[in-house]
Amino acid sequence: MKSFLKKLYLIIFRYLQKHFLAVLLLLFVAAMGATLLSLFTSSKNFIKQEAFNNKAQETTQALFSARDLYSSNVVERLKSSSNVQILPNYHQYPNSIPVPATYLLELTQKIEKDTLNGSHYYSAYPWYKKQETGARDQFEQQALEQLAQNPQKPFSRIESLNGQLVLRYATADVMKATCVACHNSHPDSPKKDWRVGEMRGVLALSYPLDQFRDHINTSFFPHFIFLGGVMVIGLGGLFWGFQASVKYQLRVRTNQTLQQVNQELENRVAQRTADLQQKQAQLQLQEQAIAATNNGIIIADAQQPDNPVVFVNKAFEIMTGYSIDEVKGRNCRFLQGDEPNQSGLKTLRTALKQETACKVIVHNRHKNGSGFWNELSISPIHNTQ
Repeated sequence: MKSFLKKLYLIIFRYLQKHFLAVLLLLFVAAMGATLLSLFTSSKNFIKQEAFNNKAQETTQALFSARDLYSSNVVERLKSSSNVQILPNYHQYPNSIPVPATYLLELTQKIEKDTLNGSHYYSAYPWYKKQETGARDQFEQQALEQLAQNPQKPFSRIESLNGQLVLRYATADVMKATCVACHNSHPDSPKKDWRVGEMRGVLALSYPLDQFRDHINTSFFPHFIFLGGVMVIGLGGLFWGFQASVKYQLRVRTNQTLQQVNQELENRVAQRTADLQQKQAQLQLQEQAIAATNNGIIIADAQQPDNPVVFVNKAFEIMTGYSIDEVKGRNCRFLQGDEPNQSGLKTLRTALKQETACKVIVHNRHKNGSGFWNELSISPIHNTQ
């Protein structure tokens, strides 16, 4: 084990010694990149935290406080009055006021209409169907699902909305003891089994972060400039040293590399020459065998339309009376003469279509018009495709 560690240490030491500047350059770039990434992440988190502390939490608490104040100081006082009704659809009736849930819903709609900040109060249990209280987009739907499981933890994220960087912040509206009694007994309530602490709705807020982002970017800009300058100077020095080191190593290794390349080229040329000579000898032997056989041999190109003939041997010329120049470019069917419906030809056509080998006996015509019986064998030759 000690021997292995010692060898490993020597290998690493020699590599670092040999590529010291390259390793130093990589470490410097990695360190500066990590620093810039840390600053960028910190600025983004700072923007989000500032938006949470200064806007989202305060506004959410203010809206819920306004609803609670309305519920306790208005609704509770008027419950004993027979002249005023407390209804979710109070617009349709004179001498009526909204229930607290409707009040909060219309309050958020008013804020969204009068300001640049978006606010929306919605619930899975609207008081009556005409209220548009459902989730309006994917964020609000995810917030409804997440807050239903954990009402105590707000759901938020920063995203691009209508071309603006926006903080989306959603908080669960949970049932209190005084609310449970009213909701479970009110005739228009969509749910009659509410429990204390159960989520009855979600308050979603949207805040543009352009001002926060501009402020943070202005604060962090000098740091980015300083780090950028340090990085440029450091990279310049390291690059100059690295370039000088590379030039020196190239000069040292050039002769050895050229000698190795020349030797390899000579070896490859010699091997290639030997291979070509061997293949040439094999081709000559094959050509001699094809020329010497008594069987007629035809080669047709199946990659061209109508399978034109590209080669015939001497035996074919003697057998048919046609020279190779008279046959090239033509389909072999000209040998059939006026007998195209032979049974053997049907088998031959099927084999050509299916790209399979076959052997048939057909009646062909010599160039001089005389007929002869031909035992014809065909075999497909495939390439790698």
